[in-house]
Amino acid sequence: MDHSIGYSGKITDSVHLHPSAGEYVLVAASSIVTRDLQDPHNQHFLTAHDDQITCLAVSNSGNLLASGQRGENSDIVVWDFASKRAIYRLSEHDYEVCMLSFSQDDRLLLSCGNTLDGKLFIWNTTNGHIVSSLAIIPSVFSQAPLCLAWGGYAKDYKLRPTTDY
Repeated sequence: MDHSIGYSGKITDSVHLHPSAGEYVLVAASSIVTRDLQDPHNQHFLTAHDDQITCLAVSNSGNLLASGQRGENSDIVVWDFASKRAIYRLSEHDYEVCMLSFSQDDRLLLSCGNTLDGKLFIWNTTNGHIVSSLAIIPSVFSQAPLCLAWGGYAKDYKLRPTTDY
């Protein structure tokens, strides 16, 4: 694909304004398109998936993107936004990755699969390793959760923010 015009999104949360406020990111089938807000011809196509992308997350700093897909290779691809290159392929989900969420400091990525997959992972974004995992179906839930969110930082006894979760 050379150029993208328009958008026909059927995936929830599939368009994101980049934190720099100069670009936006969207899902286009099995690719991610990054576009400049001022110049519609300034586009980049990120291609590393072989099936429909089902979820997209932009890190709080804007340095990373994460995208998940459905199908036989239900992988998560973590992208370096500046270079527009894939830096990790995370391959533990089966069937479909439904949700992705970066922690406040972007060091962790939370991923959740669909009801058939039934797994939740926390990934280290500095090396692509699994920090924690949980089989959430049927042990915790009867079906896949509908949303994911990080809680924030722990506060000390004087209610001051800390660097710990």
